[in-house]
Amino acid sequence: DEPERRTSADEFLEEREPGAWTVATSDASVGVHSAPDYLYTRLGILSPGDNVIGTGRRIATDAVSWMEIRWGDATAWVTEAAFAPLS
Repeated sequence: DEPERRTSADEFLEEREPGAWTVATSDASVGVHSAPDYLYTRLGILSPGDNVIGTGRRIATDAVSWMEIRWGDATAWVTEAAFAPLS
């Protein structure tokens, strides 16, 4: 069961243009979550150098910035700090 959605600590950040991103960390994998918080279900893991498509939606939860990505036929959330835009 997933935790009840929290809203008091969430801050909606300015949206970006949808685009391609790459995992920019060199030594750690990045969890892909069903919602923007570590408490939600981890749907998968991205490795350094993996690429994703960001939807442009962003949110901060407890001072951690998350971005929404396309994940199969749906969307998911990853920590924004682990990514760099692809040029």
